[in-house]
Amino acid sequence: MLIACRRPSGPLRGEPPPPPPPAGEVSPALDRLKAWGPAFLLAQLTSNDVDIEAVRKALADHPATGRYLFHVLLSPDVALDDPTMVLWGWFTRFDPLLDLHPAQRTLQGNRLVLGLPILIDARWKKGYPRPVEFDPEIEKRVFERWPLYGLRG
Repeated sequence: MLIACRRPSGPLRGEPPPPPPPAGEVSPALDRLKAWGPAFLLAQLTSNDVDIEAVRKALADHPATGRYLFHVLLSPDVALDDPTMVLWGWFTRFDPLLDLHPAQRTLQGNRLVLGLPILIDARWKKGYPRPVEFDPEIEKRVFERWPLYGLRG
């Protein structure tokens, strides 16, 4: 379970982080960076075969990107300008047990506390099934037939 709530003493930051810099300034493994609200930074990779620890460190150490609470690594095929595809790419390629890489881990009593920022490795990994691709001709026929089924398309 990940508990992501405000502390009674107030938020973790007093002001939102700055806009992300060009991806190449942070790491050559990054193709694009995009802020998703004040907490999440989407980081699109140039390739799925990168050194995750090096990317995590580069994002955490940069003065602008290090201010985001979460860094989400996404594969090159995920369209960052399409929120549906971002969520699809994120949550179909993310295993909470294996893919959380915090800045540090500490124990407080019986609780594991993850230090910020937390990198979420949501890239496509070997062994995952390939994404489904639709045949454009079949997709066109389905959309043309919506009225026959009494459905609006």
